[in-house]
Amino acid sequence: MALGVLVLVFVTGFFFPVAFTAGIIGFIVWGALILLDLLVMYLPGKAMEAERVVAERFSNGDENPVQYNVRSKYGFPVRCEVMDELPVQFQRRDFTLPLRLKAGGKKVSASRCGR
Repeated sequence: MALGVLVLVFVTGFFFPVAFTAGIIGFIVWGALILLDLLVMYLPGKAMEAERVVAERFSNGDENPVQYNVRSKYGFPVRCEVMDELPVQFQRRDFTLPLRLKAGGKKVSASRCGR
């Protein structure tokens, strides 16, 4: 959305030079925000950790318990979605688990797959 507005400002800049200057300033601000976002997400020691705990073998005929341990090391709340690729034999391609974590929070979620 913001990038679309920025493109419109640049296109308007062909007709009004002031709009072109505003587009350049907007592009610099947009780029700075992208760099800030990358810096916050990939600082050393700040990240998300996830672990999947399962039995050594799954059974084709039964439901199989799966536990997900997700931990956020960020200093702000995070909304995320855990996507797991289940074995082909279970015929499920759409397994997702939406999570909300508090700042520095940890969540243990359990699900069952199979059948």
